Amino acid sequence: QIVETLKPYEEQEGRKIPLIAGGGVYSGKDIYQTLSLGASAVQMATRFVATDECDADRRFKEAYVTCKKEDIGLIKSPVGMPGRAIRNSFITDSEEGKRPAFRCAWKCLATCKAQEANYCISIALNNARKGLLKSGFVFAGSNAYRIKKIVPVQTLVSELQGGYAKAVESKIARLLTKLETLKTEYVQTQQLMHELAKRYEEALLTMNSAAHSLKQQYTKAAMKVESLRLGMAQTLASTSHILA
Repeated sequence: QIVETLKPYEEQEGRKIPLIAGGGVYSGKDIYQTLSLGASAVQMATRFVATDECDADRRFKEAYVTCKKEDIGLIKSPVGMPGRAIRNSFITDSEEGKRPAFRCAWKCLATCKAQEANYCISIALNNARKGLLKSGFVFAGSNAYRIKKIVPVQTLVSELQGGYAKAVESKIARLLTKLETLKTEYVQTQQLMHELAKRYEEALLTMNSAAHSLKQQYTKAAMKVESLRLGMAQTLASTSHILA
């Protein structure tokens, strides 16, 4: 839908407007599927937090590694916007109205009602970045629980590349299987069409009453042959597009 929404603006500007998709992209397969839907690129955050190169405290990263699916949920921040976080005692306490002593240090967002909030989100996130999770919390993507270890970026990128390549190979294999099925059906239908043509001609010569029925069958077979031919052409085009 977003791709279609962009088209009028692309026509107006006379150029391609790249669409960058984010949220829920975890694996190389996810990247392939997202790009297949029309995105120009993807944005990934969660996976790269759990890397050696991420400058957050290791305790912050380990929160991703040790969390469970049920630990991740939406919370309402002091600025009024929802966010997905790994639930911990800090979040639970704030929901119960417990308010740690703090003062607004930056006045960074106009929408933040610091005096009504149970905590300052900037302070909480900065504490979490430092690994002080009792005084803060960790925002995370919905797939954070799938992360099992902290790895170098090179290892992660290699994994994503491998998953992407495997997804492409799987798609090509499915297209080739479909093409082979269409080809077999095409040959069989073409043979039937030739047989019907022969029988139709024989029926015409003998003025057989079955001539009309045979003509209908022939016409139907001819239409199916054309439909199968178009199907194979479209499948080949899809395969060529993937390989390009």
